[in-house]
Amino acid sequence: MAQIKKFQTERLIIVQKILNLKKVCKECDLVICHAGHATMARALVGGIPVMMLPTQVEQFIMSTNIVRFGAGTMVNHEDKQPDYAGAIHRALNDKKIKQKAEEFAAWHADFDQKKQVAAIVSRREELIAPVS
Repeated sequence: MAQIKKFQTERLIIVQKILNLKKVCKECDLVICHAGHATMARALVGGIPVMMLPTQVEQFIMSTNIVRFGAGTMVNHEDKQPDYAGAIHRALNDKKIKQKAEEFAAWHADFDQKKQVAAIVSRREELIAPVS
């Protein structure tokens, strides 16, 4: 808890609980996380740039793709001198990164999570239905 208090500010909030990311993304300028699929999708659908700190292969692949697309920055924790401040600064201030995050959001403006879940459930039911 002391570490959190040391780094937390009015503009940087560190949490250790589950959040409603849809609400959070409406109020933030940048998402900093480990690059899990759900967090990345929610941030980018909201047009929010991301700064990623991948710790697993899947997260690294996701981070690499988002950096290649241009909607965020990444710091590899295995780097000898990781530049966290630089990655945060670029993600917050590079207009091209913000533009790409907003572009992603525009492409997916009609995304509806409830409809997506219903479509997945419906398709699974089709696949497991007995063949007559």
